[in-house]
Amino acid sequence: MQGRGSMRFIYITLAVFMMVAVAGLGRTANQGQALETSASDTELSQALIDQNYLNCFDLPEISPELPGAPRIEDGMQMSQNIVNCFAWQEFIALNWTASLDHDGQADMSIPASMFGEPGDERPVVWETYKEAYEVFLPNAVAPNPWNAEQGIPEVCMDVAVEGARELPSLAKASEAVQVLDEFGQANSAVSDPNAWLTAQSGHRAHYEVRMNEVEFDYIVEHEFYNALKQYEAVQEALEEGGPGIYFPLGTPDEPGAIEVKGAWIELDNPGLINRYLTAEAYIYNEQEEDPDCYVATMGLIGLHIIQKSNDQWTWATFEHVQNAPSIDEIARQDLEDVYRFWSPNCRVDCLPNKKPSADQPYDQPIQVVRIKDIADVGSWGSFQNNVASLNAWMQAQIRNINPDSVFQYYELVSVGWPVEEIKNDHPTTSPLPYQEIIPASLANSVMETYYQQPGINCSDCHSVAHIAPSSADESPEWRSDYSFLLSRADEPESDSGDAEE
Repeated sequence: MQGRGSMRFIYITLAVFMMVAVAGLGRTANQGQALETSASDTELSQALIDQNYLNCFDLPEISPELPGAPRIEDGMQMSQNIVNCFAWQEFIALNWTASLDHDGQADMSIPASMFGEPGDERPVVWETYKEAYEVFLPNAVAPNPWNAEQGIPEVCMDVAVEGARELPSLAKASEAVQVLDEFGQANSAVSDPNAWLTAQSGHRAHYEVRMNEVEFDYIVEHEFYNALKQYEAVQEALEEGGPGIYFPLGTPDEPGAIEVKGAWIELDNPGLINRYLTAEAYIYNEQEEDPDCYVATMGLIGLHIIQKSNDQWTWATFEHVQNAPSIDEIARQDLEDVYRFWSPNCRVDCLPNKKPSADQPYDQPIQVVRIKDIADVGSWGSFQNNVASLNAWMQAQIRNINPDSVFQYYELVSVGWPVEEIKNDHPTTSPLPYQEIIPASLANSVMETYYQQPGINCSDCHSVAHIAPSSADESPEWRSDYSFLLSRADEPESDSGDAEE
């Protein structure tokens, strides 16, 4: 880990240099007068140094406050560094211990010193969002109210455990769960059922998709869990104007629509829970004729946070630091002590990021590498991007608050965001506008393993997300405001004959 230590040393050196510069400017301004420095002055100076070094208006705080959009001052322009800080604040707030009284909200009584406490069995905020299968039900049945308890699948009743979560059919090979809501690797599971991902332990990765209350309320209010209602909304907009489908937009003070996708791996070593957000989860595959179900301790390995802001969406993606190294990290031996999805002693199928073959055993590990280093200043293009430095700074802040926090072991990969606000103001069958989304390349090594390619990012797929098929439009191309979740909707059986009336 010499490289990571060196990067932190560079950060400290720069901070010291800036301290000296600030002090020098202060002496010049005071023309040699004696300076008295209080503790608060020192803290303020350090805050200004950090803010200038990290180059964002709102430095992330260990706080449950969830922003709905990046905040900028009058006259400022949005930048990659600003949205990087915004993404970290999202991550912290969404991983705060959830309220016992209202799903999707933080327990404000939990102190920062408990943030990420290992083995904490209470769910975090995003884990109490509605899972997609709870909203889009067969025959377009209306979903249960927001605070309704998530049910246990029938196949798991015999192994029911209080507090366990459901991760049904979430292996990438399964067709039972509609995986079109996710970019890259998830899409490939539809066209190529062999796109699963197996860790060095022999366990396959599992995934879930959830939405916040803002998005849930919007879907319920407009009955968009019914495919026919989606079609009607588009037709009405064509006649009367408007976008037809347009998820609520967030502001710096109020969140808009949020979709979260979590990636999990089974932790068969009890010692690992000190480094992972964990959950007791039901694991089963309903695609099988006689599916079995078991409860396992799962560790979070990846998290997408997709939030409607700036008239489009921002796509932030996080990973556990021990998922897989980058090609450059391998070359310079800047490595963690162990990785879940990469081994220096690989002996079988060691070509990096090779999709498994149809006859490959599920328990055969996939050798994963990150194609590109997590960026630092200027390394992703002409704009400035300080993700690696911000990660080191945030991990230090988390350790300072809680030295045992599991979240010190997570890192931001990057954030996709619109450089220009392009209005999605009318129904279209063309890809929604996204030409001004940066960075041009963005992928999560355990959620888009096989699509880590230059020039591909989240919006490439989400721009063609469409409404759900129905008897009114069996092969719809009408776009659904960048969200694939709406394509999961069914229609009522009794309405199928009246769909074209």
